[in-house]
Amino acid sequence: RLYDVFDQQVAFIDLSQLPAGAKAESVKAVLEQTLKASLETIARARALLILDNAEHVLPAVGKVVQDLLGGGQQLQLLLTSRQELGYRHERKLRLHGLLLEDATELFIQISPVIENLSDPGEKAALKRLYKHLEGWPLIIELTASRREAFDSLQALEANLEQALLEASASPDDPTISPRELTLNTTLDWSAHLLE
Repeated sequence: RLYDVFDQQVAFIDLSQLPAGAKAESVKAVLEQTLKASLETIARARALLILDNAEHVLPAVGKVVQDLLGGGQQLQLLLTSRQELGYRHERKLRLHGLLLEDATELFIQISPVIENLSDPGEKAALKRLYKHLEGWPLIIELTASRREAFDSLQALEANLEQALLEASASPDDPTISPRELTLNTTLDWSAHLLE
């Protein structure tokens, strides 16, 4: 929908390939290679650049962003990151999880066990899981992939809920956000189910 607004200049740049702590030169190289243009040319373009997975190279991205946005007034950047860049003109948009029906569809699609959602107990367990997992697609996929380790959704939900309760009662790091705690706990819970 934005192609016409940006004269067909919309580009997606995946930064996940860069190692953690990469320097600004590496970020610049990825941009120039993906867009087949110099940083100076990119900075003057009427374009939208989507820089995905930036948190592990945020300081380097910050330097490149300053160079890019200092070179022109028509370039727009959309950055996906769990942390703020700290740029003075930055606007933050917090993304929310999936809606219940979308989360349910994803869970059933990923789960190796077909759910009997006509059973009220199983349906209620899936709703409680949705609430625990806050609609995060990654955590829903991870949890759904562990479904076959349990007799029912109710057993899976109770087991995960216990892990979440224990983690929130004594977090290792008091500065960790509730969302990060949920993610970390679910990853740990999943790892404990492995053989």
